[in-house]
Amino acid sequence: MSFTVAYQDWYLALPLVGIVAGFIGRRYRWMRYVLVGLGPLYGAALFVLLSIGAVLAGTDALGVAVIILATTFSLAPILSAWKGSRTPSVVATVALVAMTGLFFYALLLWLPATTAVLAAAIAGPPRRRVKPAPSVRAGDDRLDATSR
Repeated sequence: MSFTVAYQDWYLALPLVGIVAGFIGRRYRWMRYVLVGLGPLYGAALFVLLSIGAVLAGTDALGVAVIILATTFSLAPILSAWKGSRTPSVVATVALVAMTGLFFYALLLWLPATTAVLAAAIAGPPRRRVKPAPSVRAGDDRLDATSR
């Protein structure tokens, strides 16, 4: 890949923020909904900005493939929420971390998306709210005379 990104040292601490956000998401249900949207929103917006800015036009084929794969993997929390399983987010987290290790400077812009996918993988997908069974009113727990 042929472009580089300047970064600050604090930027590399973002995975710690993702881990903390993931554990908060395990405790609070509303946080899971936030985590499902963060990674895909950032990844899609970054892809659009890179496409508009003609960065993709000046990149070789491998660079374009890596950027498209990173964007696709950043959409995994949506699939995870749809299926009700954390497996897509976990696979995407492993893939994004491996790709970031191989193409560090190229995928440094995707570090916030990787952090959000990591947090979504730790928190798990949002659970659907289960309606509780209706409670038995006083006197209704006796057998009905017509059902004998």
